[in-house]
Formats: sequence, C-alpha cells, structure tokens
Amino acid sequence: MKEAIRLSQCMIVKDEEKNIRKALSWGRGIVCEQIVVDTGSTDRTVELAEEMGAKVFHFPWVDDFSAAKNYAIAQASGNWIAFLDADESYSEEDAGKILGILRQIEAEDEERTRIYAVRSALISIDDVGKPIVSFAQDRIFRNLDDLRYHNRIHEALKLSEESKRVWSYYPAETSLTIIHTGYSESTFRDTDKSERNIRLLSKELNEDPKSVRALMYLGESLETAGRAEESEQMFRRALALGPEHMEMNYRNLIFYHLMKNIFTRNLLEEESELQNLYMQAQHWDDTYPDFDYIMGLWYAQREAWEEAIRYLERGLTGLEQYRGMTPLYMVAGLKTVYYVLSNASWALHHPAPTVQYGILCLRIDRYTGEVLKHLLFLLKDDPGEDAQASGTFSILGSLYDFTGWKDQLLVYRCADAVGFYNLAERMKKLMSDEERMMLEGTDE
Repeated sequence: MKEAIRLSQCMIVKDEEKNIRKALSWGRGIVCEQIVVDTGSTDRTVELAEEMGAKVFHFPWVDDFSAAKNYAIAQASGNWIAFLDADESYSEEDAGKILGILRQIEAEDEERTRIYAVRSALISIDDVGKPIVSFAQDRIFRNLDDLRYHNRIHEALKLSEESKRVWSYYPAETSLTIIHTGYSESTFRDTDKSERNIRLLSKELNEDPKSVRALMYLGESLETAGRAEESEQMFRRALALGPEHMEMNYRNLIFYHLMKNIFTRNLLEEESELQNLYMQAQHWDDTYPDFDYIMGLWYAQREAWEEAIRYLERGLTGLEQYRGMTPLYMVAGLKTVYYVLSNASWALHHPAPTVQYGILCLRIDRYTGEVLKHLLFLLKDDPGEDAQASGTFSILGSLYDFTGWKDQLLVYRCADAVGFYNLAERMKKLMSDEERMMLEGTDE
C-alpha cells in the first residue's frame, strides 16, 4: 500500500513580519506541518510564525542560502516538501490543486519513471502588481536524503552526485503559479538585497573565478544596483569562457543582457554586434523568445516596421510555446510589444493587425490614446457604424468602463479627433448634464 501524502511547508526567514502571515496562510489546510527557520530576525517574524502554529527553528546565518534551506529540509517529517520564500505564495485556488497532483503522481509511481518534483510557473510582480519576469521553478519535491539545495545564493535543487536517480519532474506550469513580490523596487530599498547579493556572489567568484553561474548572477545584481559598466564586464567575462561550456539558462541570460545593453544604448554603430549576438544566441537556443523581443524593439526604434513585426511576432509565437526555465522578460513588455505591432501595422497600412494588436494593447492599458485613435479611425467606416456605432460600442464596452467620466471622456475625445462623430455623440449621451457642461468647458 502506497504511503499517504504528507506535505511539509518549509521556508527560511529573516525580518519578514510584513510577509509571514500571507506566507503561512496559503498552505494551511493542505500541509501537515509548517517549518520556519529563522536566520536572525530582529522584528516580530518569529512571534507571528509561532502564533500561526508554525514550528520555528533557528539557524545562524553563514552567508549561504543552501545551508539554511537544507537545515529546514532536515526538520521536515513529510514525504513531500513545498519550499517557498516568505515573499512567495500560491493563490488559494492553485494551492487547492497541489494534493491532487501529488496523489496522481503517487498513483502512477514506478521506480523507472519516478517523478521527484512538481514544476510551477513563477511570476515576479512589481509594486503595483504588474509582472516583471516569469519562469519555471521546482519548489514542490520529494523529501529524500540525496536531494538538497546547492550554491551559496541563487540556490538550485539537485540530486547528489552519488545518487543513481534520474531527475524527472511533473509539468504543472499551466496549473500552479507562484506569485513573487520580493524583487520589487521597494523591497530592494527596504532590505538592500542588491548589495547582499553582490557580496555573496563576489565571494563565490573569488572561490571560482571561472564560474559562469557566479559571473552571470553578479552581472544581474550589479545591473540592478545601477552599476552598468561593471555589470557588462561580468557578462562579457562569462561569454569569453565559451558558450559551448555553459548551461542553457545561464547562456541565454548572458546573451539577453548583452543584447539588452546594446538596445538601451541605442547606438547605430553597435547594430552589427547586436545582430552577431542574436545569431550566436539563436545557434544555441532558437526557442527563447526574448532574443526576438530585443531585436524587434531595436528595429522599432528605427521605424524599420517590417523587421520589427517579423521579430516581435516570432517572439510572441515563441512565448506561447516556450517550455524552458530561463526567465522571460518579454512578459513584462507585452503592452509595448502589442503597441509596436499595432503602430507598425498602421504605418504599413495593414488594418486587420492594427486592430488585432491594438485591442490586445488596450486590454493591458486602455488609456493608450494613440492606439485607440487608430482603431477608431479604421472602425468608423465599417458597415453599420454610420448610425449608432453599435459594433464599435460593443467592442469598447469590453475594454472601458462607460459608467465612469474618465473613460467616457477618453473615448469621446479620440472619436471626435478621428471624425467618428456618431460614437462621440453616443459617449456624450452617457454623460450627466454636469459632465457635459464640463466637457463643453474643456472643448473651448
């Protein structure tokens, strides 16, 4: 008879009183225990964790995230572990799926095809809840003696070198999503994470000067800290070690950051280097969409619209199909992608994609007036729109709040600007007498 599922929730913490309640809340009702390992809090983190019923342990900080996490694993009694940070959580809906997934894995379990982890999507969000980056993570895994975290920082879960097991995971990226808030700008200001990461990664690099991993992550941390020249030096040092010797994720990120730096500088004389980096990157991984994302934005800056469309549409296709674990920064730039594609299609006199991508852009930010004007200009001549503008009104009704003055005013002004007078009049009729008076005043 197979062993019943017992899921232990583990985390390591330090000064997390702002997050600890939420961090412990998502797992209540599905886990058999909650293990909190404190590494030196001076706030109420420990007190609050104990109030919520967690088992609290103490581990002295030794500049090593893996050491602390592995200590937490050693305290867990469950046969499965969910290891999220204090600034990460599953939604209530997603948390409710976890035990079912684990039961399915156990029901189909055979030694030769054993699953050791459940892979979730992870989305980092900024201070206002917009995505910064997305990627995949193995945060739910079997509690095994030979499965532990490795590396001082940006730690990775790995089977030991002596293990005879073959790593295999259950793909649940479309079912389970971890929401991560810890890398928003305010969090970095509050906890000085950038400088901490730079210190730990510099220590790793001193121990192994040819570590591609340390060079890449140090480059990212220096970039976050605003030290652009030092950051680029790290990425170039890593690339000089030879892309053929790198793990795919590190290689992709090194190429991405070097390409992004060239895009940001926006110097025409660097275009050939950008193209060369793109070709090299594609040689090693032609599935990673962020390479096309950067190229598309580069050509958009130059109003080379056909090239911009080609790269960005290829990037969107890749984004839908990508199943790797490299972080996807294109996710945070989807509004820009749709904006460029709509404007590029407009410039090339392609009405259908102008409308298609324009609507996608407005779904993310409905106050993008230029895009709305283009849409209304194209829609105003559709059959039947010369009367009540019913079709356009219906389309916009899924994007705008027509009970609110701000949205009414925006649509009115854009419709009036492109000569879509029937829609403009319909917007005026939705307004109160006072709002119409205000409108007449602003029109003068």
